[in-house]
Amino acid sequence: MERTIQKVKVEIPYHLRQFVNDSAEVEMAAVDVAGCLHDLESSFPEMKGRLLDGEGRLRLFANIYVNGEDIRWSQGLTTPLKDGDCITIVPFIPGG
Repeated sequence: MERTIQKVKVEIPYHLRQFVNDSAEVEMAAVDVAGCLHDLESSFPEMKGRLLDGEGRLRLFANIYVNGEDIRWSQGLTTPLKDGDCITIVPFIPGG
């Protein structure tokens, strides 16, 4: 079954906004989370390597949510997207 490209909103955390023209959110089009993040890096080259490692895996310090659901507990980066979904990037910041 072929999946179609969906328009989604990506919420950008404060510390990464400098790499996306200081935008709090950007609109992307992708089939799944991996495609969205790859397109984000393509559209904003300074984002490259900040969320995905060189092998395309999610970096340990980045948490990704689709409509409030952590992708680690669903299908990970292959989580399919629906039109209008909201992707939230939440950085893991150690300390306390």
